[in-house]
Amino acid sequence: MCFHSRHTGSLPIHGDAPAKTALYRDMFLLLSQRISRHQDFSRPAFESELSQFRSCEISPIQSLVGQKGRRWVMGVISQLEDGHFYLEDLTASVEINLSDANITTGLFIENTIVVAEGEMLVEGIFKILTCGFPPLEDRDKSLQVVAGQDFFGGGTFTKEEMEKG
Repeated sequence: MCFHSRHTGSLPIHGDAPAKTALYRDMFLLLSQRISRHQDFSRPAFESELSQFRSCEISPIQSLVGQKGRRWVMGVISQLEDGHFYLEDLTASVEINLSDANITTGLFIENTIVVAEGEMLVEGIFKILTCGFPPLEDRDKSLQVVAGQDFFGGGTFTKEEMEKG
């Protein structure tokens, strides 16, 4: 008996193209929310002399056009053309130059979500100076925020199920 024929029923084994798009979009949005809670990337409620040195505000990629100076962005590494890498978020994509980038520890491949600091060049290329993964968040803090939400489609966890971990 063929494996495929045994598992055809009401639940599909593989998602369709829109499901894959939704998965990546949801993952990007969850990381975006998490990074906005991080002390280094959250904007202070009140401006002070110290806040300008502490905060590294994440800019949408589409806002980079015509901007000078360093900016922080979060995006997915992609290769839209052979030999040319891009950084994409939900607003736009921009070609990137990694030649002088200070890369943190980790494996960076296509479809990896990264946080990058850099500046737009006149040619419309974002020159990355620093690149790394989005910062981690403590489990307890994440659990407070998600409030029992099951991201695999099972509904909501009870408090007892959450404490089991």
